[in-house]
Amino acid sequence: MSQQETVAARREKILAGHPRLPKEVAALRRDSVTDLPRLLKQSQTALKDKGCSVYMAANKKDAQSTIRDLLVGQNQVVRTYSNALREISFDHVLHQMRIKIRKSLLSEILGDYLDCASPGHPFLFRTDQDRDKVIEALQKFVDAGDVVSPEQLNKAAHQKIKNNILQCEFGVTGVNGIAAENGTLVIIEDEGNIRAVSNLPYRHLAVAGIEKIVATVEASLKIQECQSIYGLGSRSPTYYSLISGPSRTGDIEFRITYGMHGPKEVHVILLDNGRLSLVEQGFGELLRCIDCGACYQSMASLSTKNGWSGIARTPKGIALGIIQGALPVPKADQAVAEFDCPVNITGARLGPIFKQIDPVTDIG
Repeated sequence: MSQQETVAARREKILAGHPRLPKEVAALRRDSVTDLPRLLKQSQTALKDKGCSVYMAANKKDAQSTIRDLLVGQNQVVRTYSNALREISFDHVLHQMRIKIRKSLLSEILGDYLDCASPGHPFLFRTDQDRDKVIEALQKFVDAGDVVSPEQLNKAAHQKIKNNILQCEFGVTGVNGIAAENGTLVIIEDEGNIRAVSNLPYRHLAVAGIEKIVATVEASLKIQECQSIYGLGSRSPTYYSLISGPSRTGDIEFRITYGMHGPKEVHVILLDNGRLSLVEQGFGELLRCIDCGACYQSMASLSTKNGWSGIARTPKGIALGIIQGALPVPKADQAVAEFDCPVNITGARLGPIFKQIDPVTDIG
């Protein structure tokens, strides 16, 4: 049984006990996209009230300019894996600035040693590598060729990642959700390293597509739960981080002190980069996509047919690639195999939509 088939079987079993969840999440995503302009303004105010520095990036160039300003003078920066960071070519910017990139996702690090890039799934890396090759990659990463125990190598790898994080002044992450009501950033993960990246360095930089904004923390948590069920066949993510501004405490003589138990600075880049244009063109429904990857096989087949690469193979990822000019617009309607989508995006609807999207020339 393939990885995707295993996930589908687990998903079906979990949803049998929670039949209303997809409808609830579909309604939350519909309301969030419909109300996006207002939620965007509300979240900017709430984030600033919590002490965050907020930057609105209309396009890729704006985001890159902000990153250059924030990271100037840094020798090394640790980052998590994030589709938003990939979208703005974060690694390329740091290479230009001669800043060393420390990665925190072990599967991505092993992918580099195995010369195995992400296949375009929104958050899963390939897991079908030969066991001996994976062990060899771990040995190279931790520089321990004499250790053969996978458990020991895994432990050493995570310790090395933590040590790398501690050496960096800036930790850079994506964001899974933003609650407009109070400016709380919601980040989920399974390995446990993203919390360290956002919490241990002196400064935290979060980059989020504006479609991640929802009304409340509760709404965001429900969406992340659904993403885990549909994408991993898991009841919920292993770790949740709720970040409400820089670390602060009032324990010392009842005075607010910043940076005591986490970053002293939190910077948030809110990325448009074609998202509002999708709404204006009448295709905002694709922003409802929760990046679960349940449609991966259908989107991978369509991407291969069109020669599309370098994007998350989801309806939203492809639509953004087209409107940003990174992917060619299909010349004709194309059949898209149907898939199980929690927010009711259908293959039949996608063919015409992808053809009708007009690239925006000033996104850059």
